[in-house]
Amino acid sequence: MTSDSSIAIVRFDKEQNVDSVLAGAAKMLKQRGYRASGFLQREQDENGSGCCTDVFLEDIGSGNRFQITQSLGAGSKGCRLDPAGLVEAVSHMTQQINDQVDVLFLNRFGKGEEDGRGFRPVIESAFMLGIPTLIAVRDAYLDSFMQFCGDDYTTLPVNAEDIAIWVQKRCPQPELLQSA
Repeated sequence: MTSDSSIAIVRFDKEQNVDSVLAGAAKMLKQRGYRASGFLQREQDENGSGCCTDVFLEDIGSGNRFQITQSLGAGSKGCRLDPAGLVEAVSHMTQQINDQVDVLFLNRFGKGEEDGRGFRPVIESAFMLGIPTLIAVRDAYLDSFMQFCGDDYTTLPVNAEDIAIWVQKRCPQPELLQSA
């Protein structure tokens, strides 16, 4: 692991609400003038059953949502990830990073990325462009993430202020970007 990488992971477990922490960091950075882009994960109980919530990726900039889960029917125990929904979100984000952004938030390195799909091309593009990229990673996917990324990442605590500080150390002040 390196401390000067443009990729940082926020390791978390199921008990930690990493989504609200990432949302807080994105809000903080946007208030400081940074152009934050990416996705936050949102869950919604569409049918009121209290189980098997629908999972959406919410665009930080526009608020647009992309559903990434599918209904598999009662009693199903398989993975509910909707590959088509994930592909749509990845395509959207690929276009976004070609615009000027200061920081990219990716809600998870998960099953899609572990299988060699998902946001992997977005992470690669952001890395090549030198865009600081924050990725939430559960321990279950840490080995897969490390196989993908090697040692070129920084680990951050599940804390919005620490995330914002990391971004600010990697990006010039937004005022400097606009006047250059």
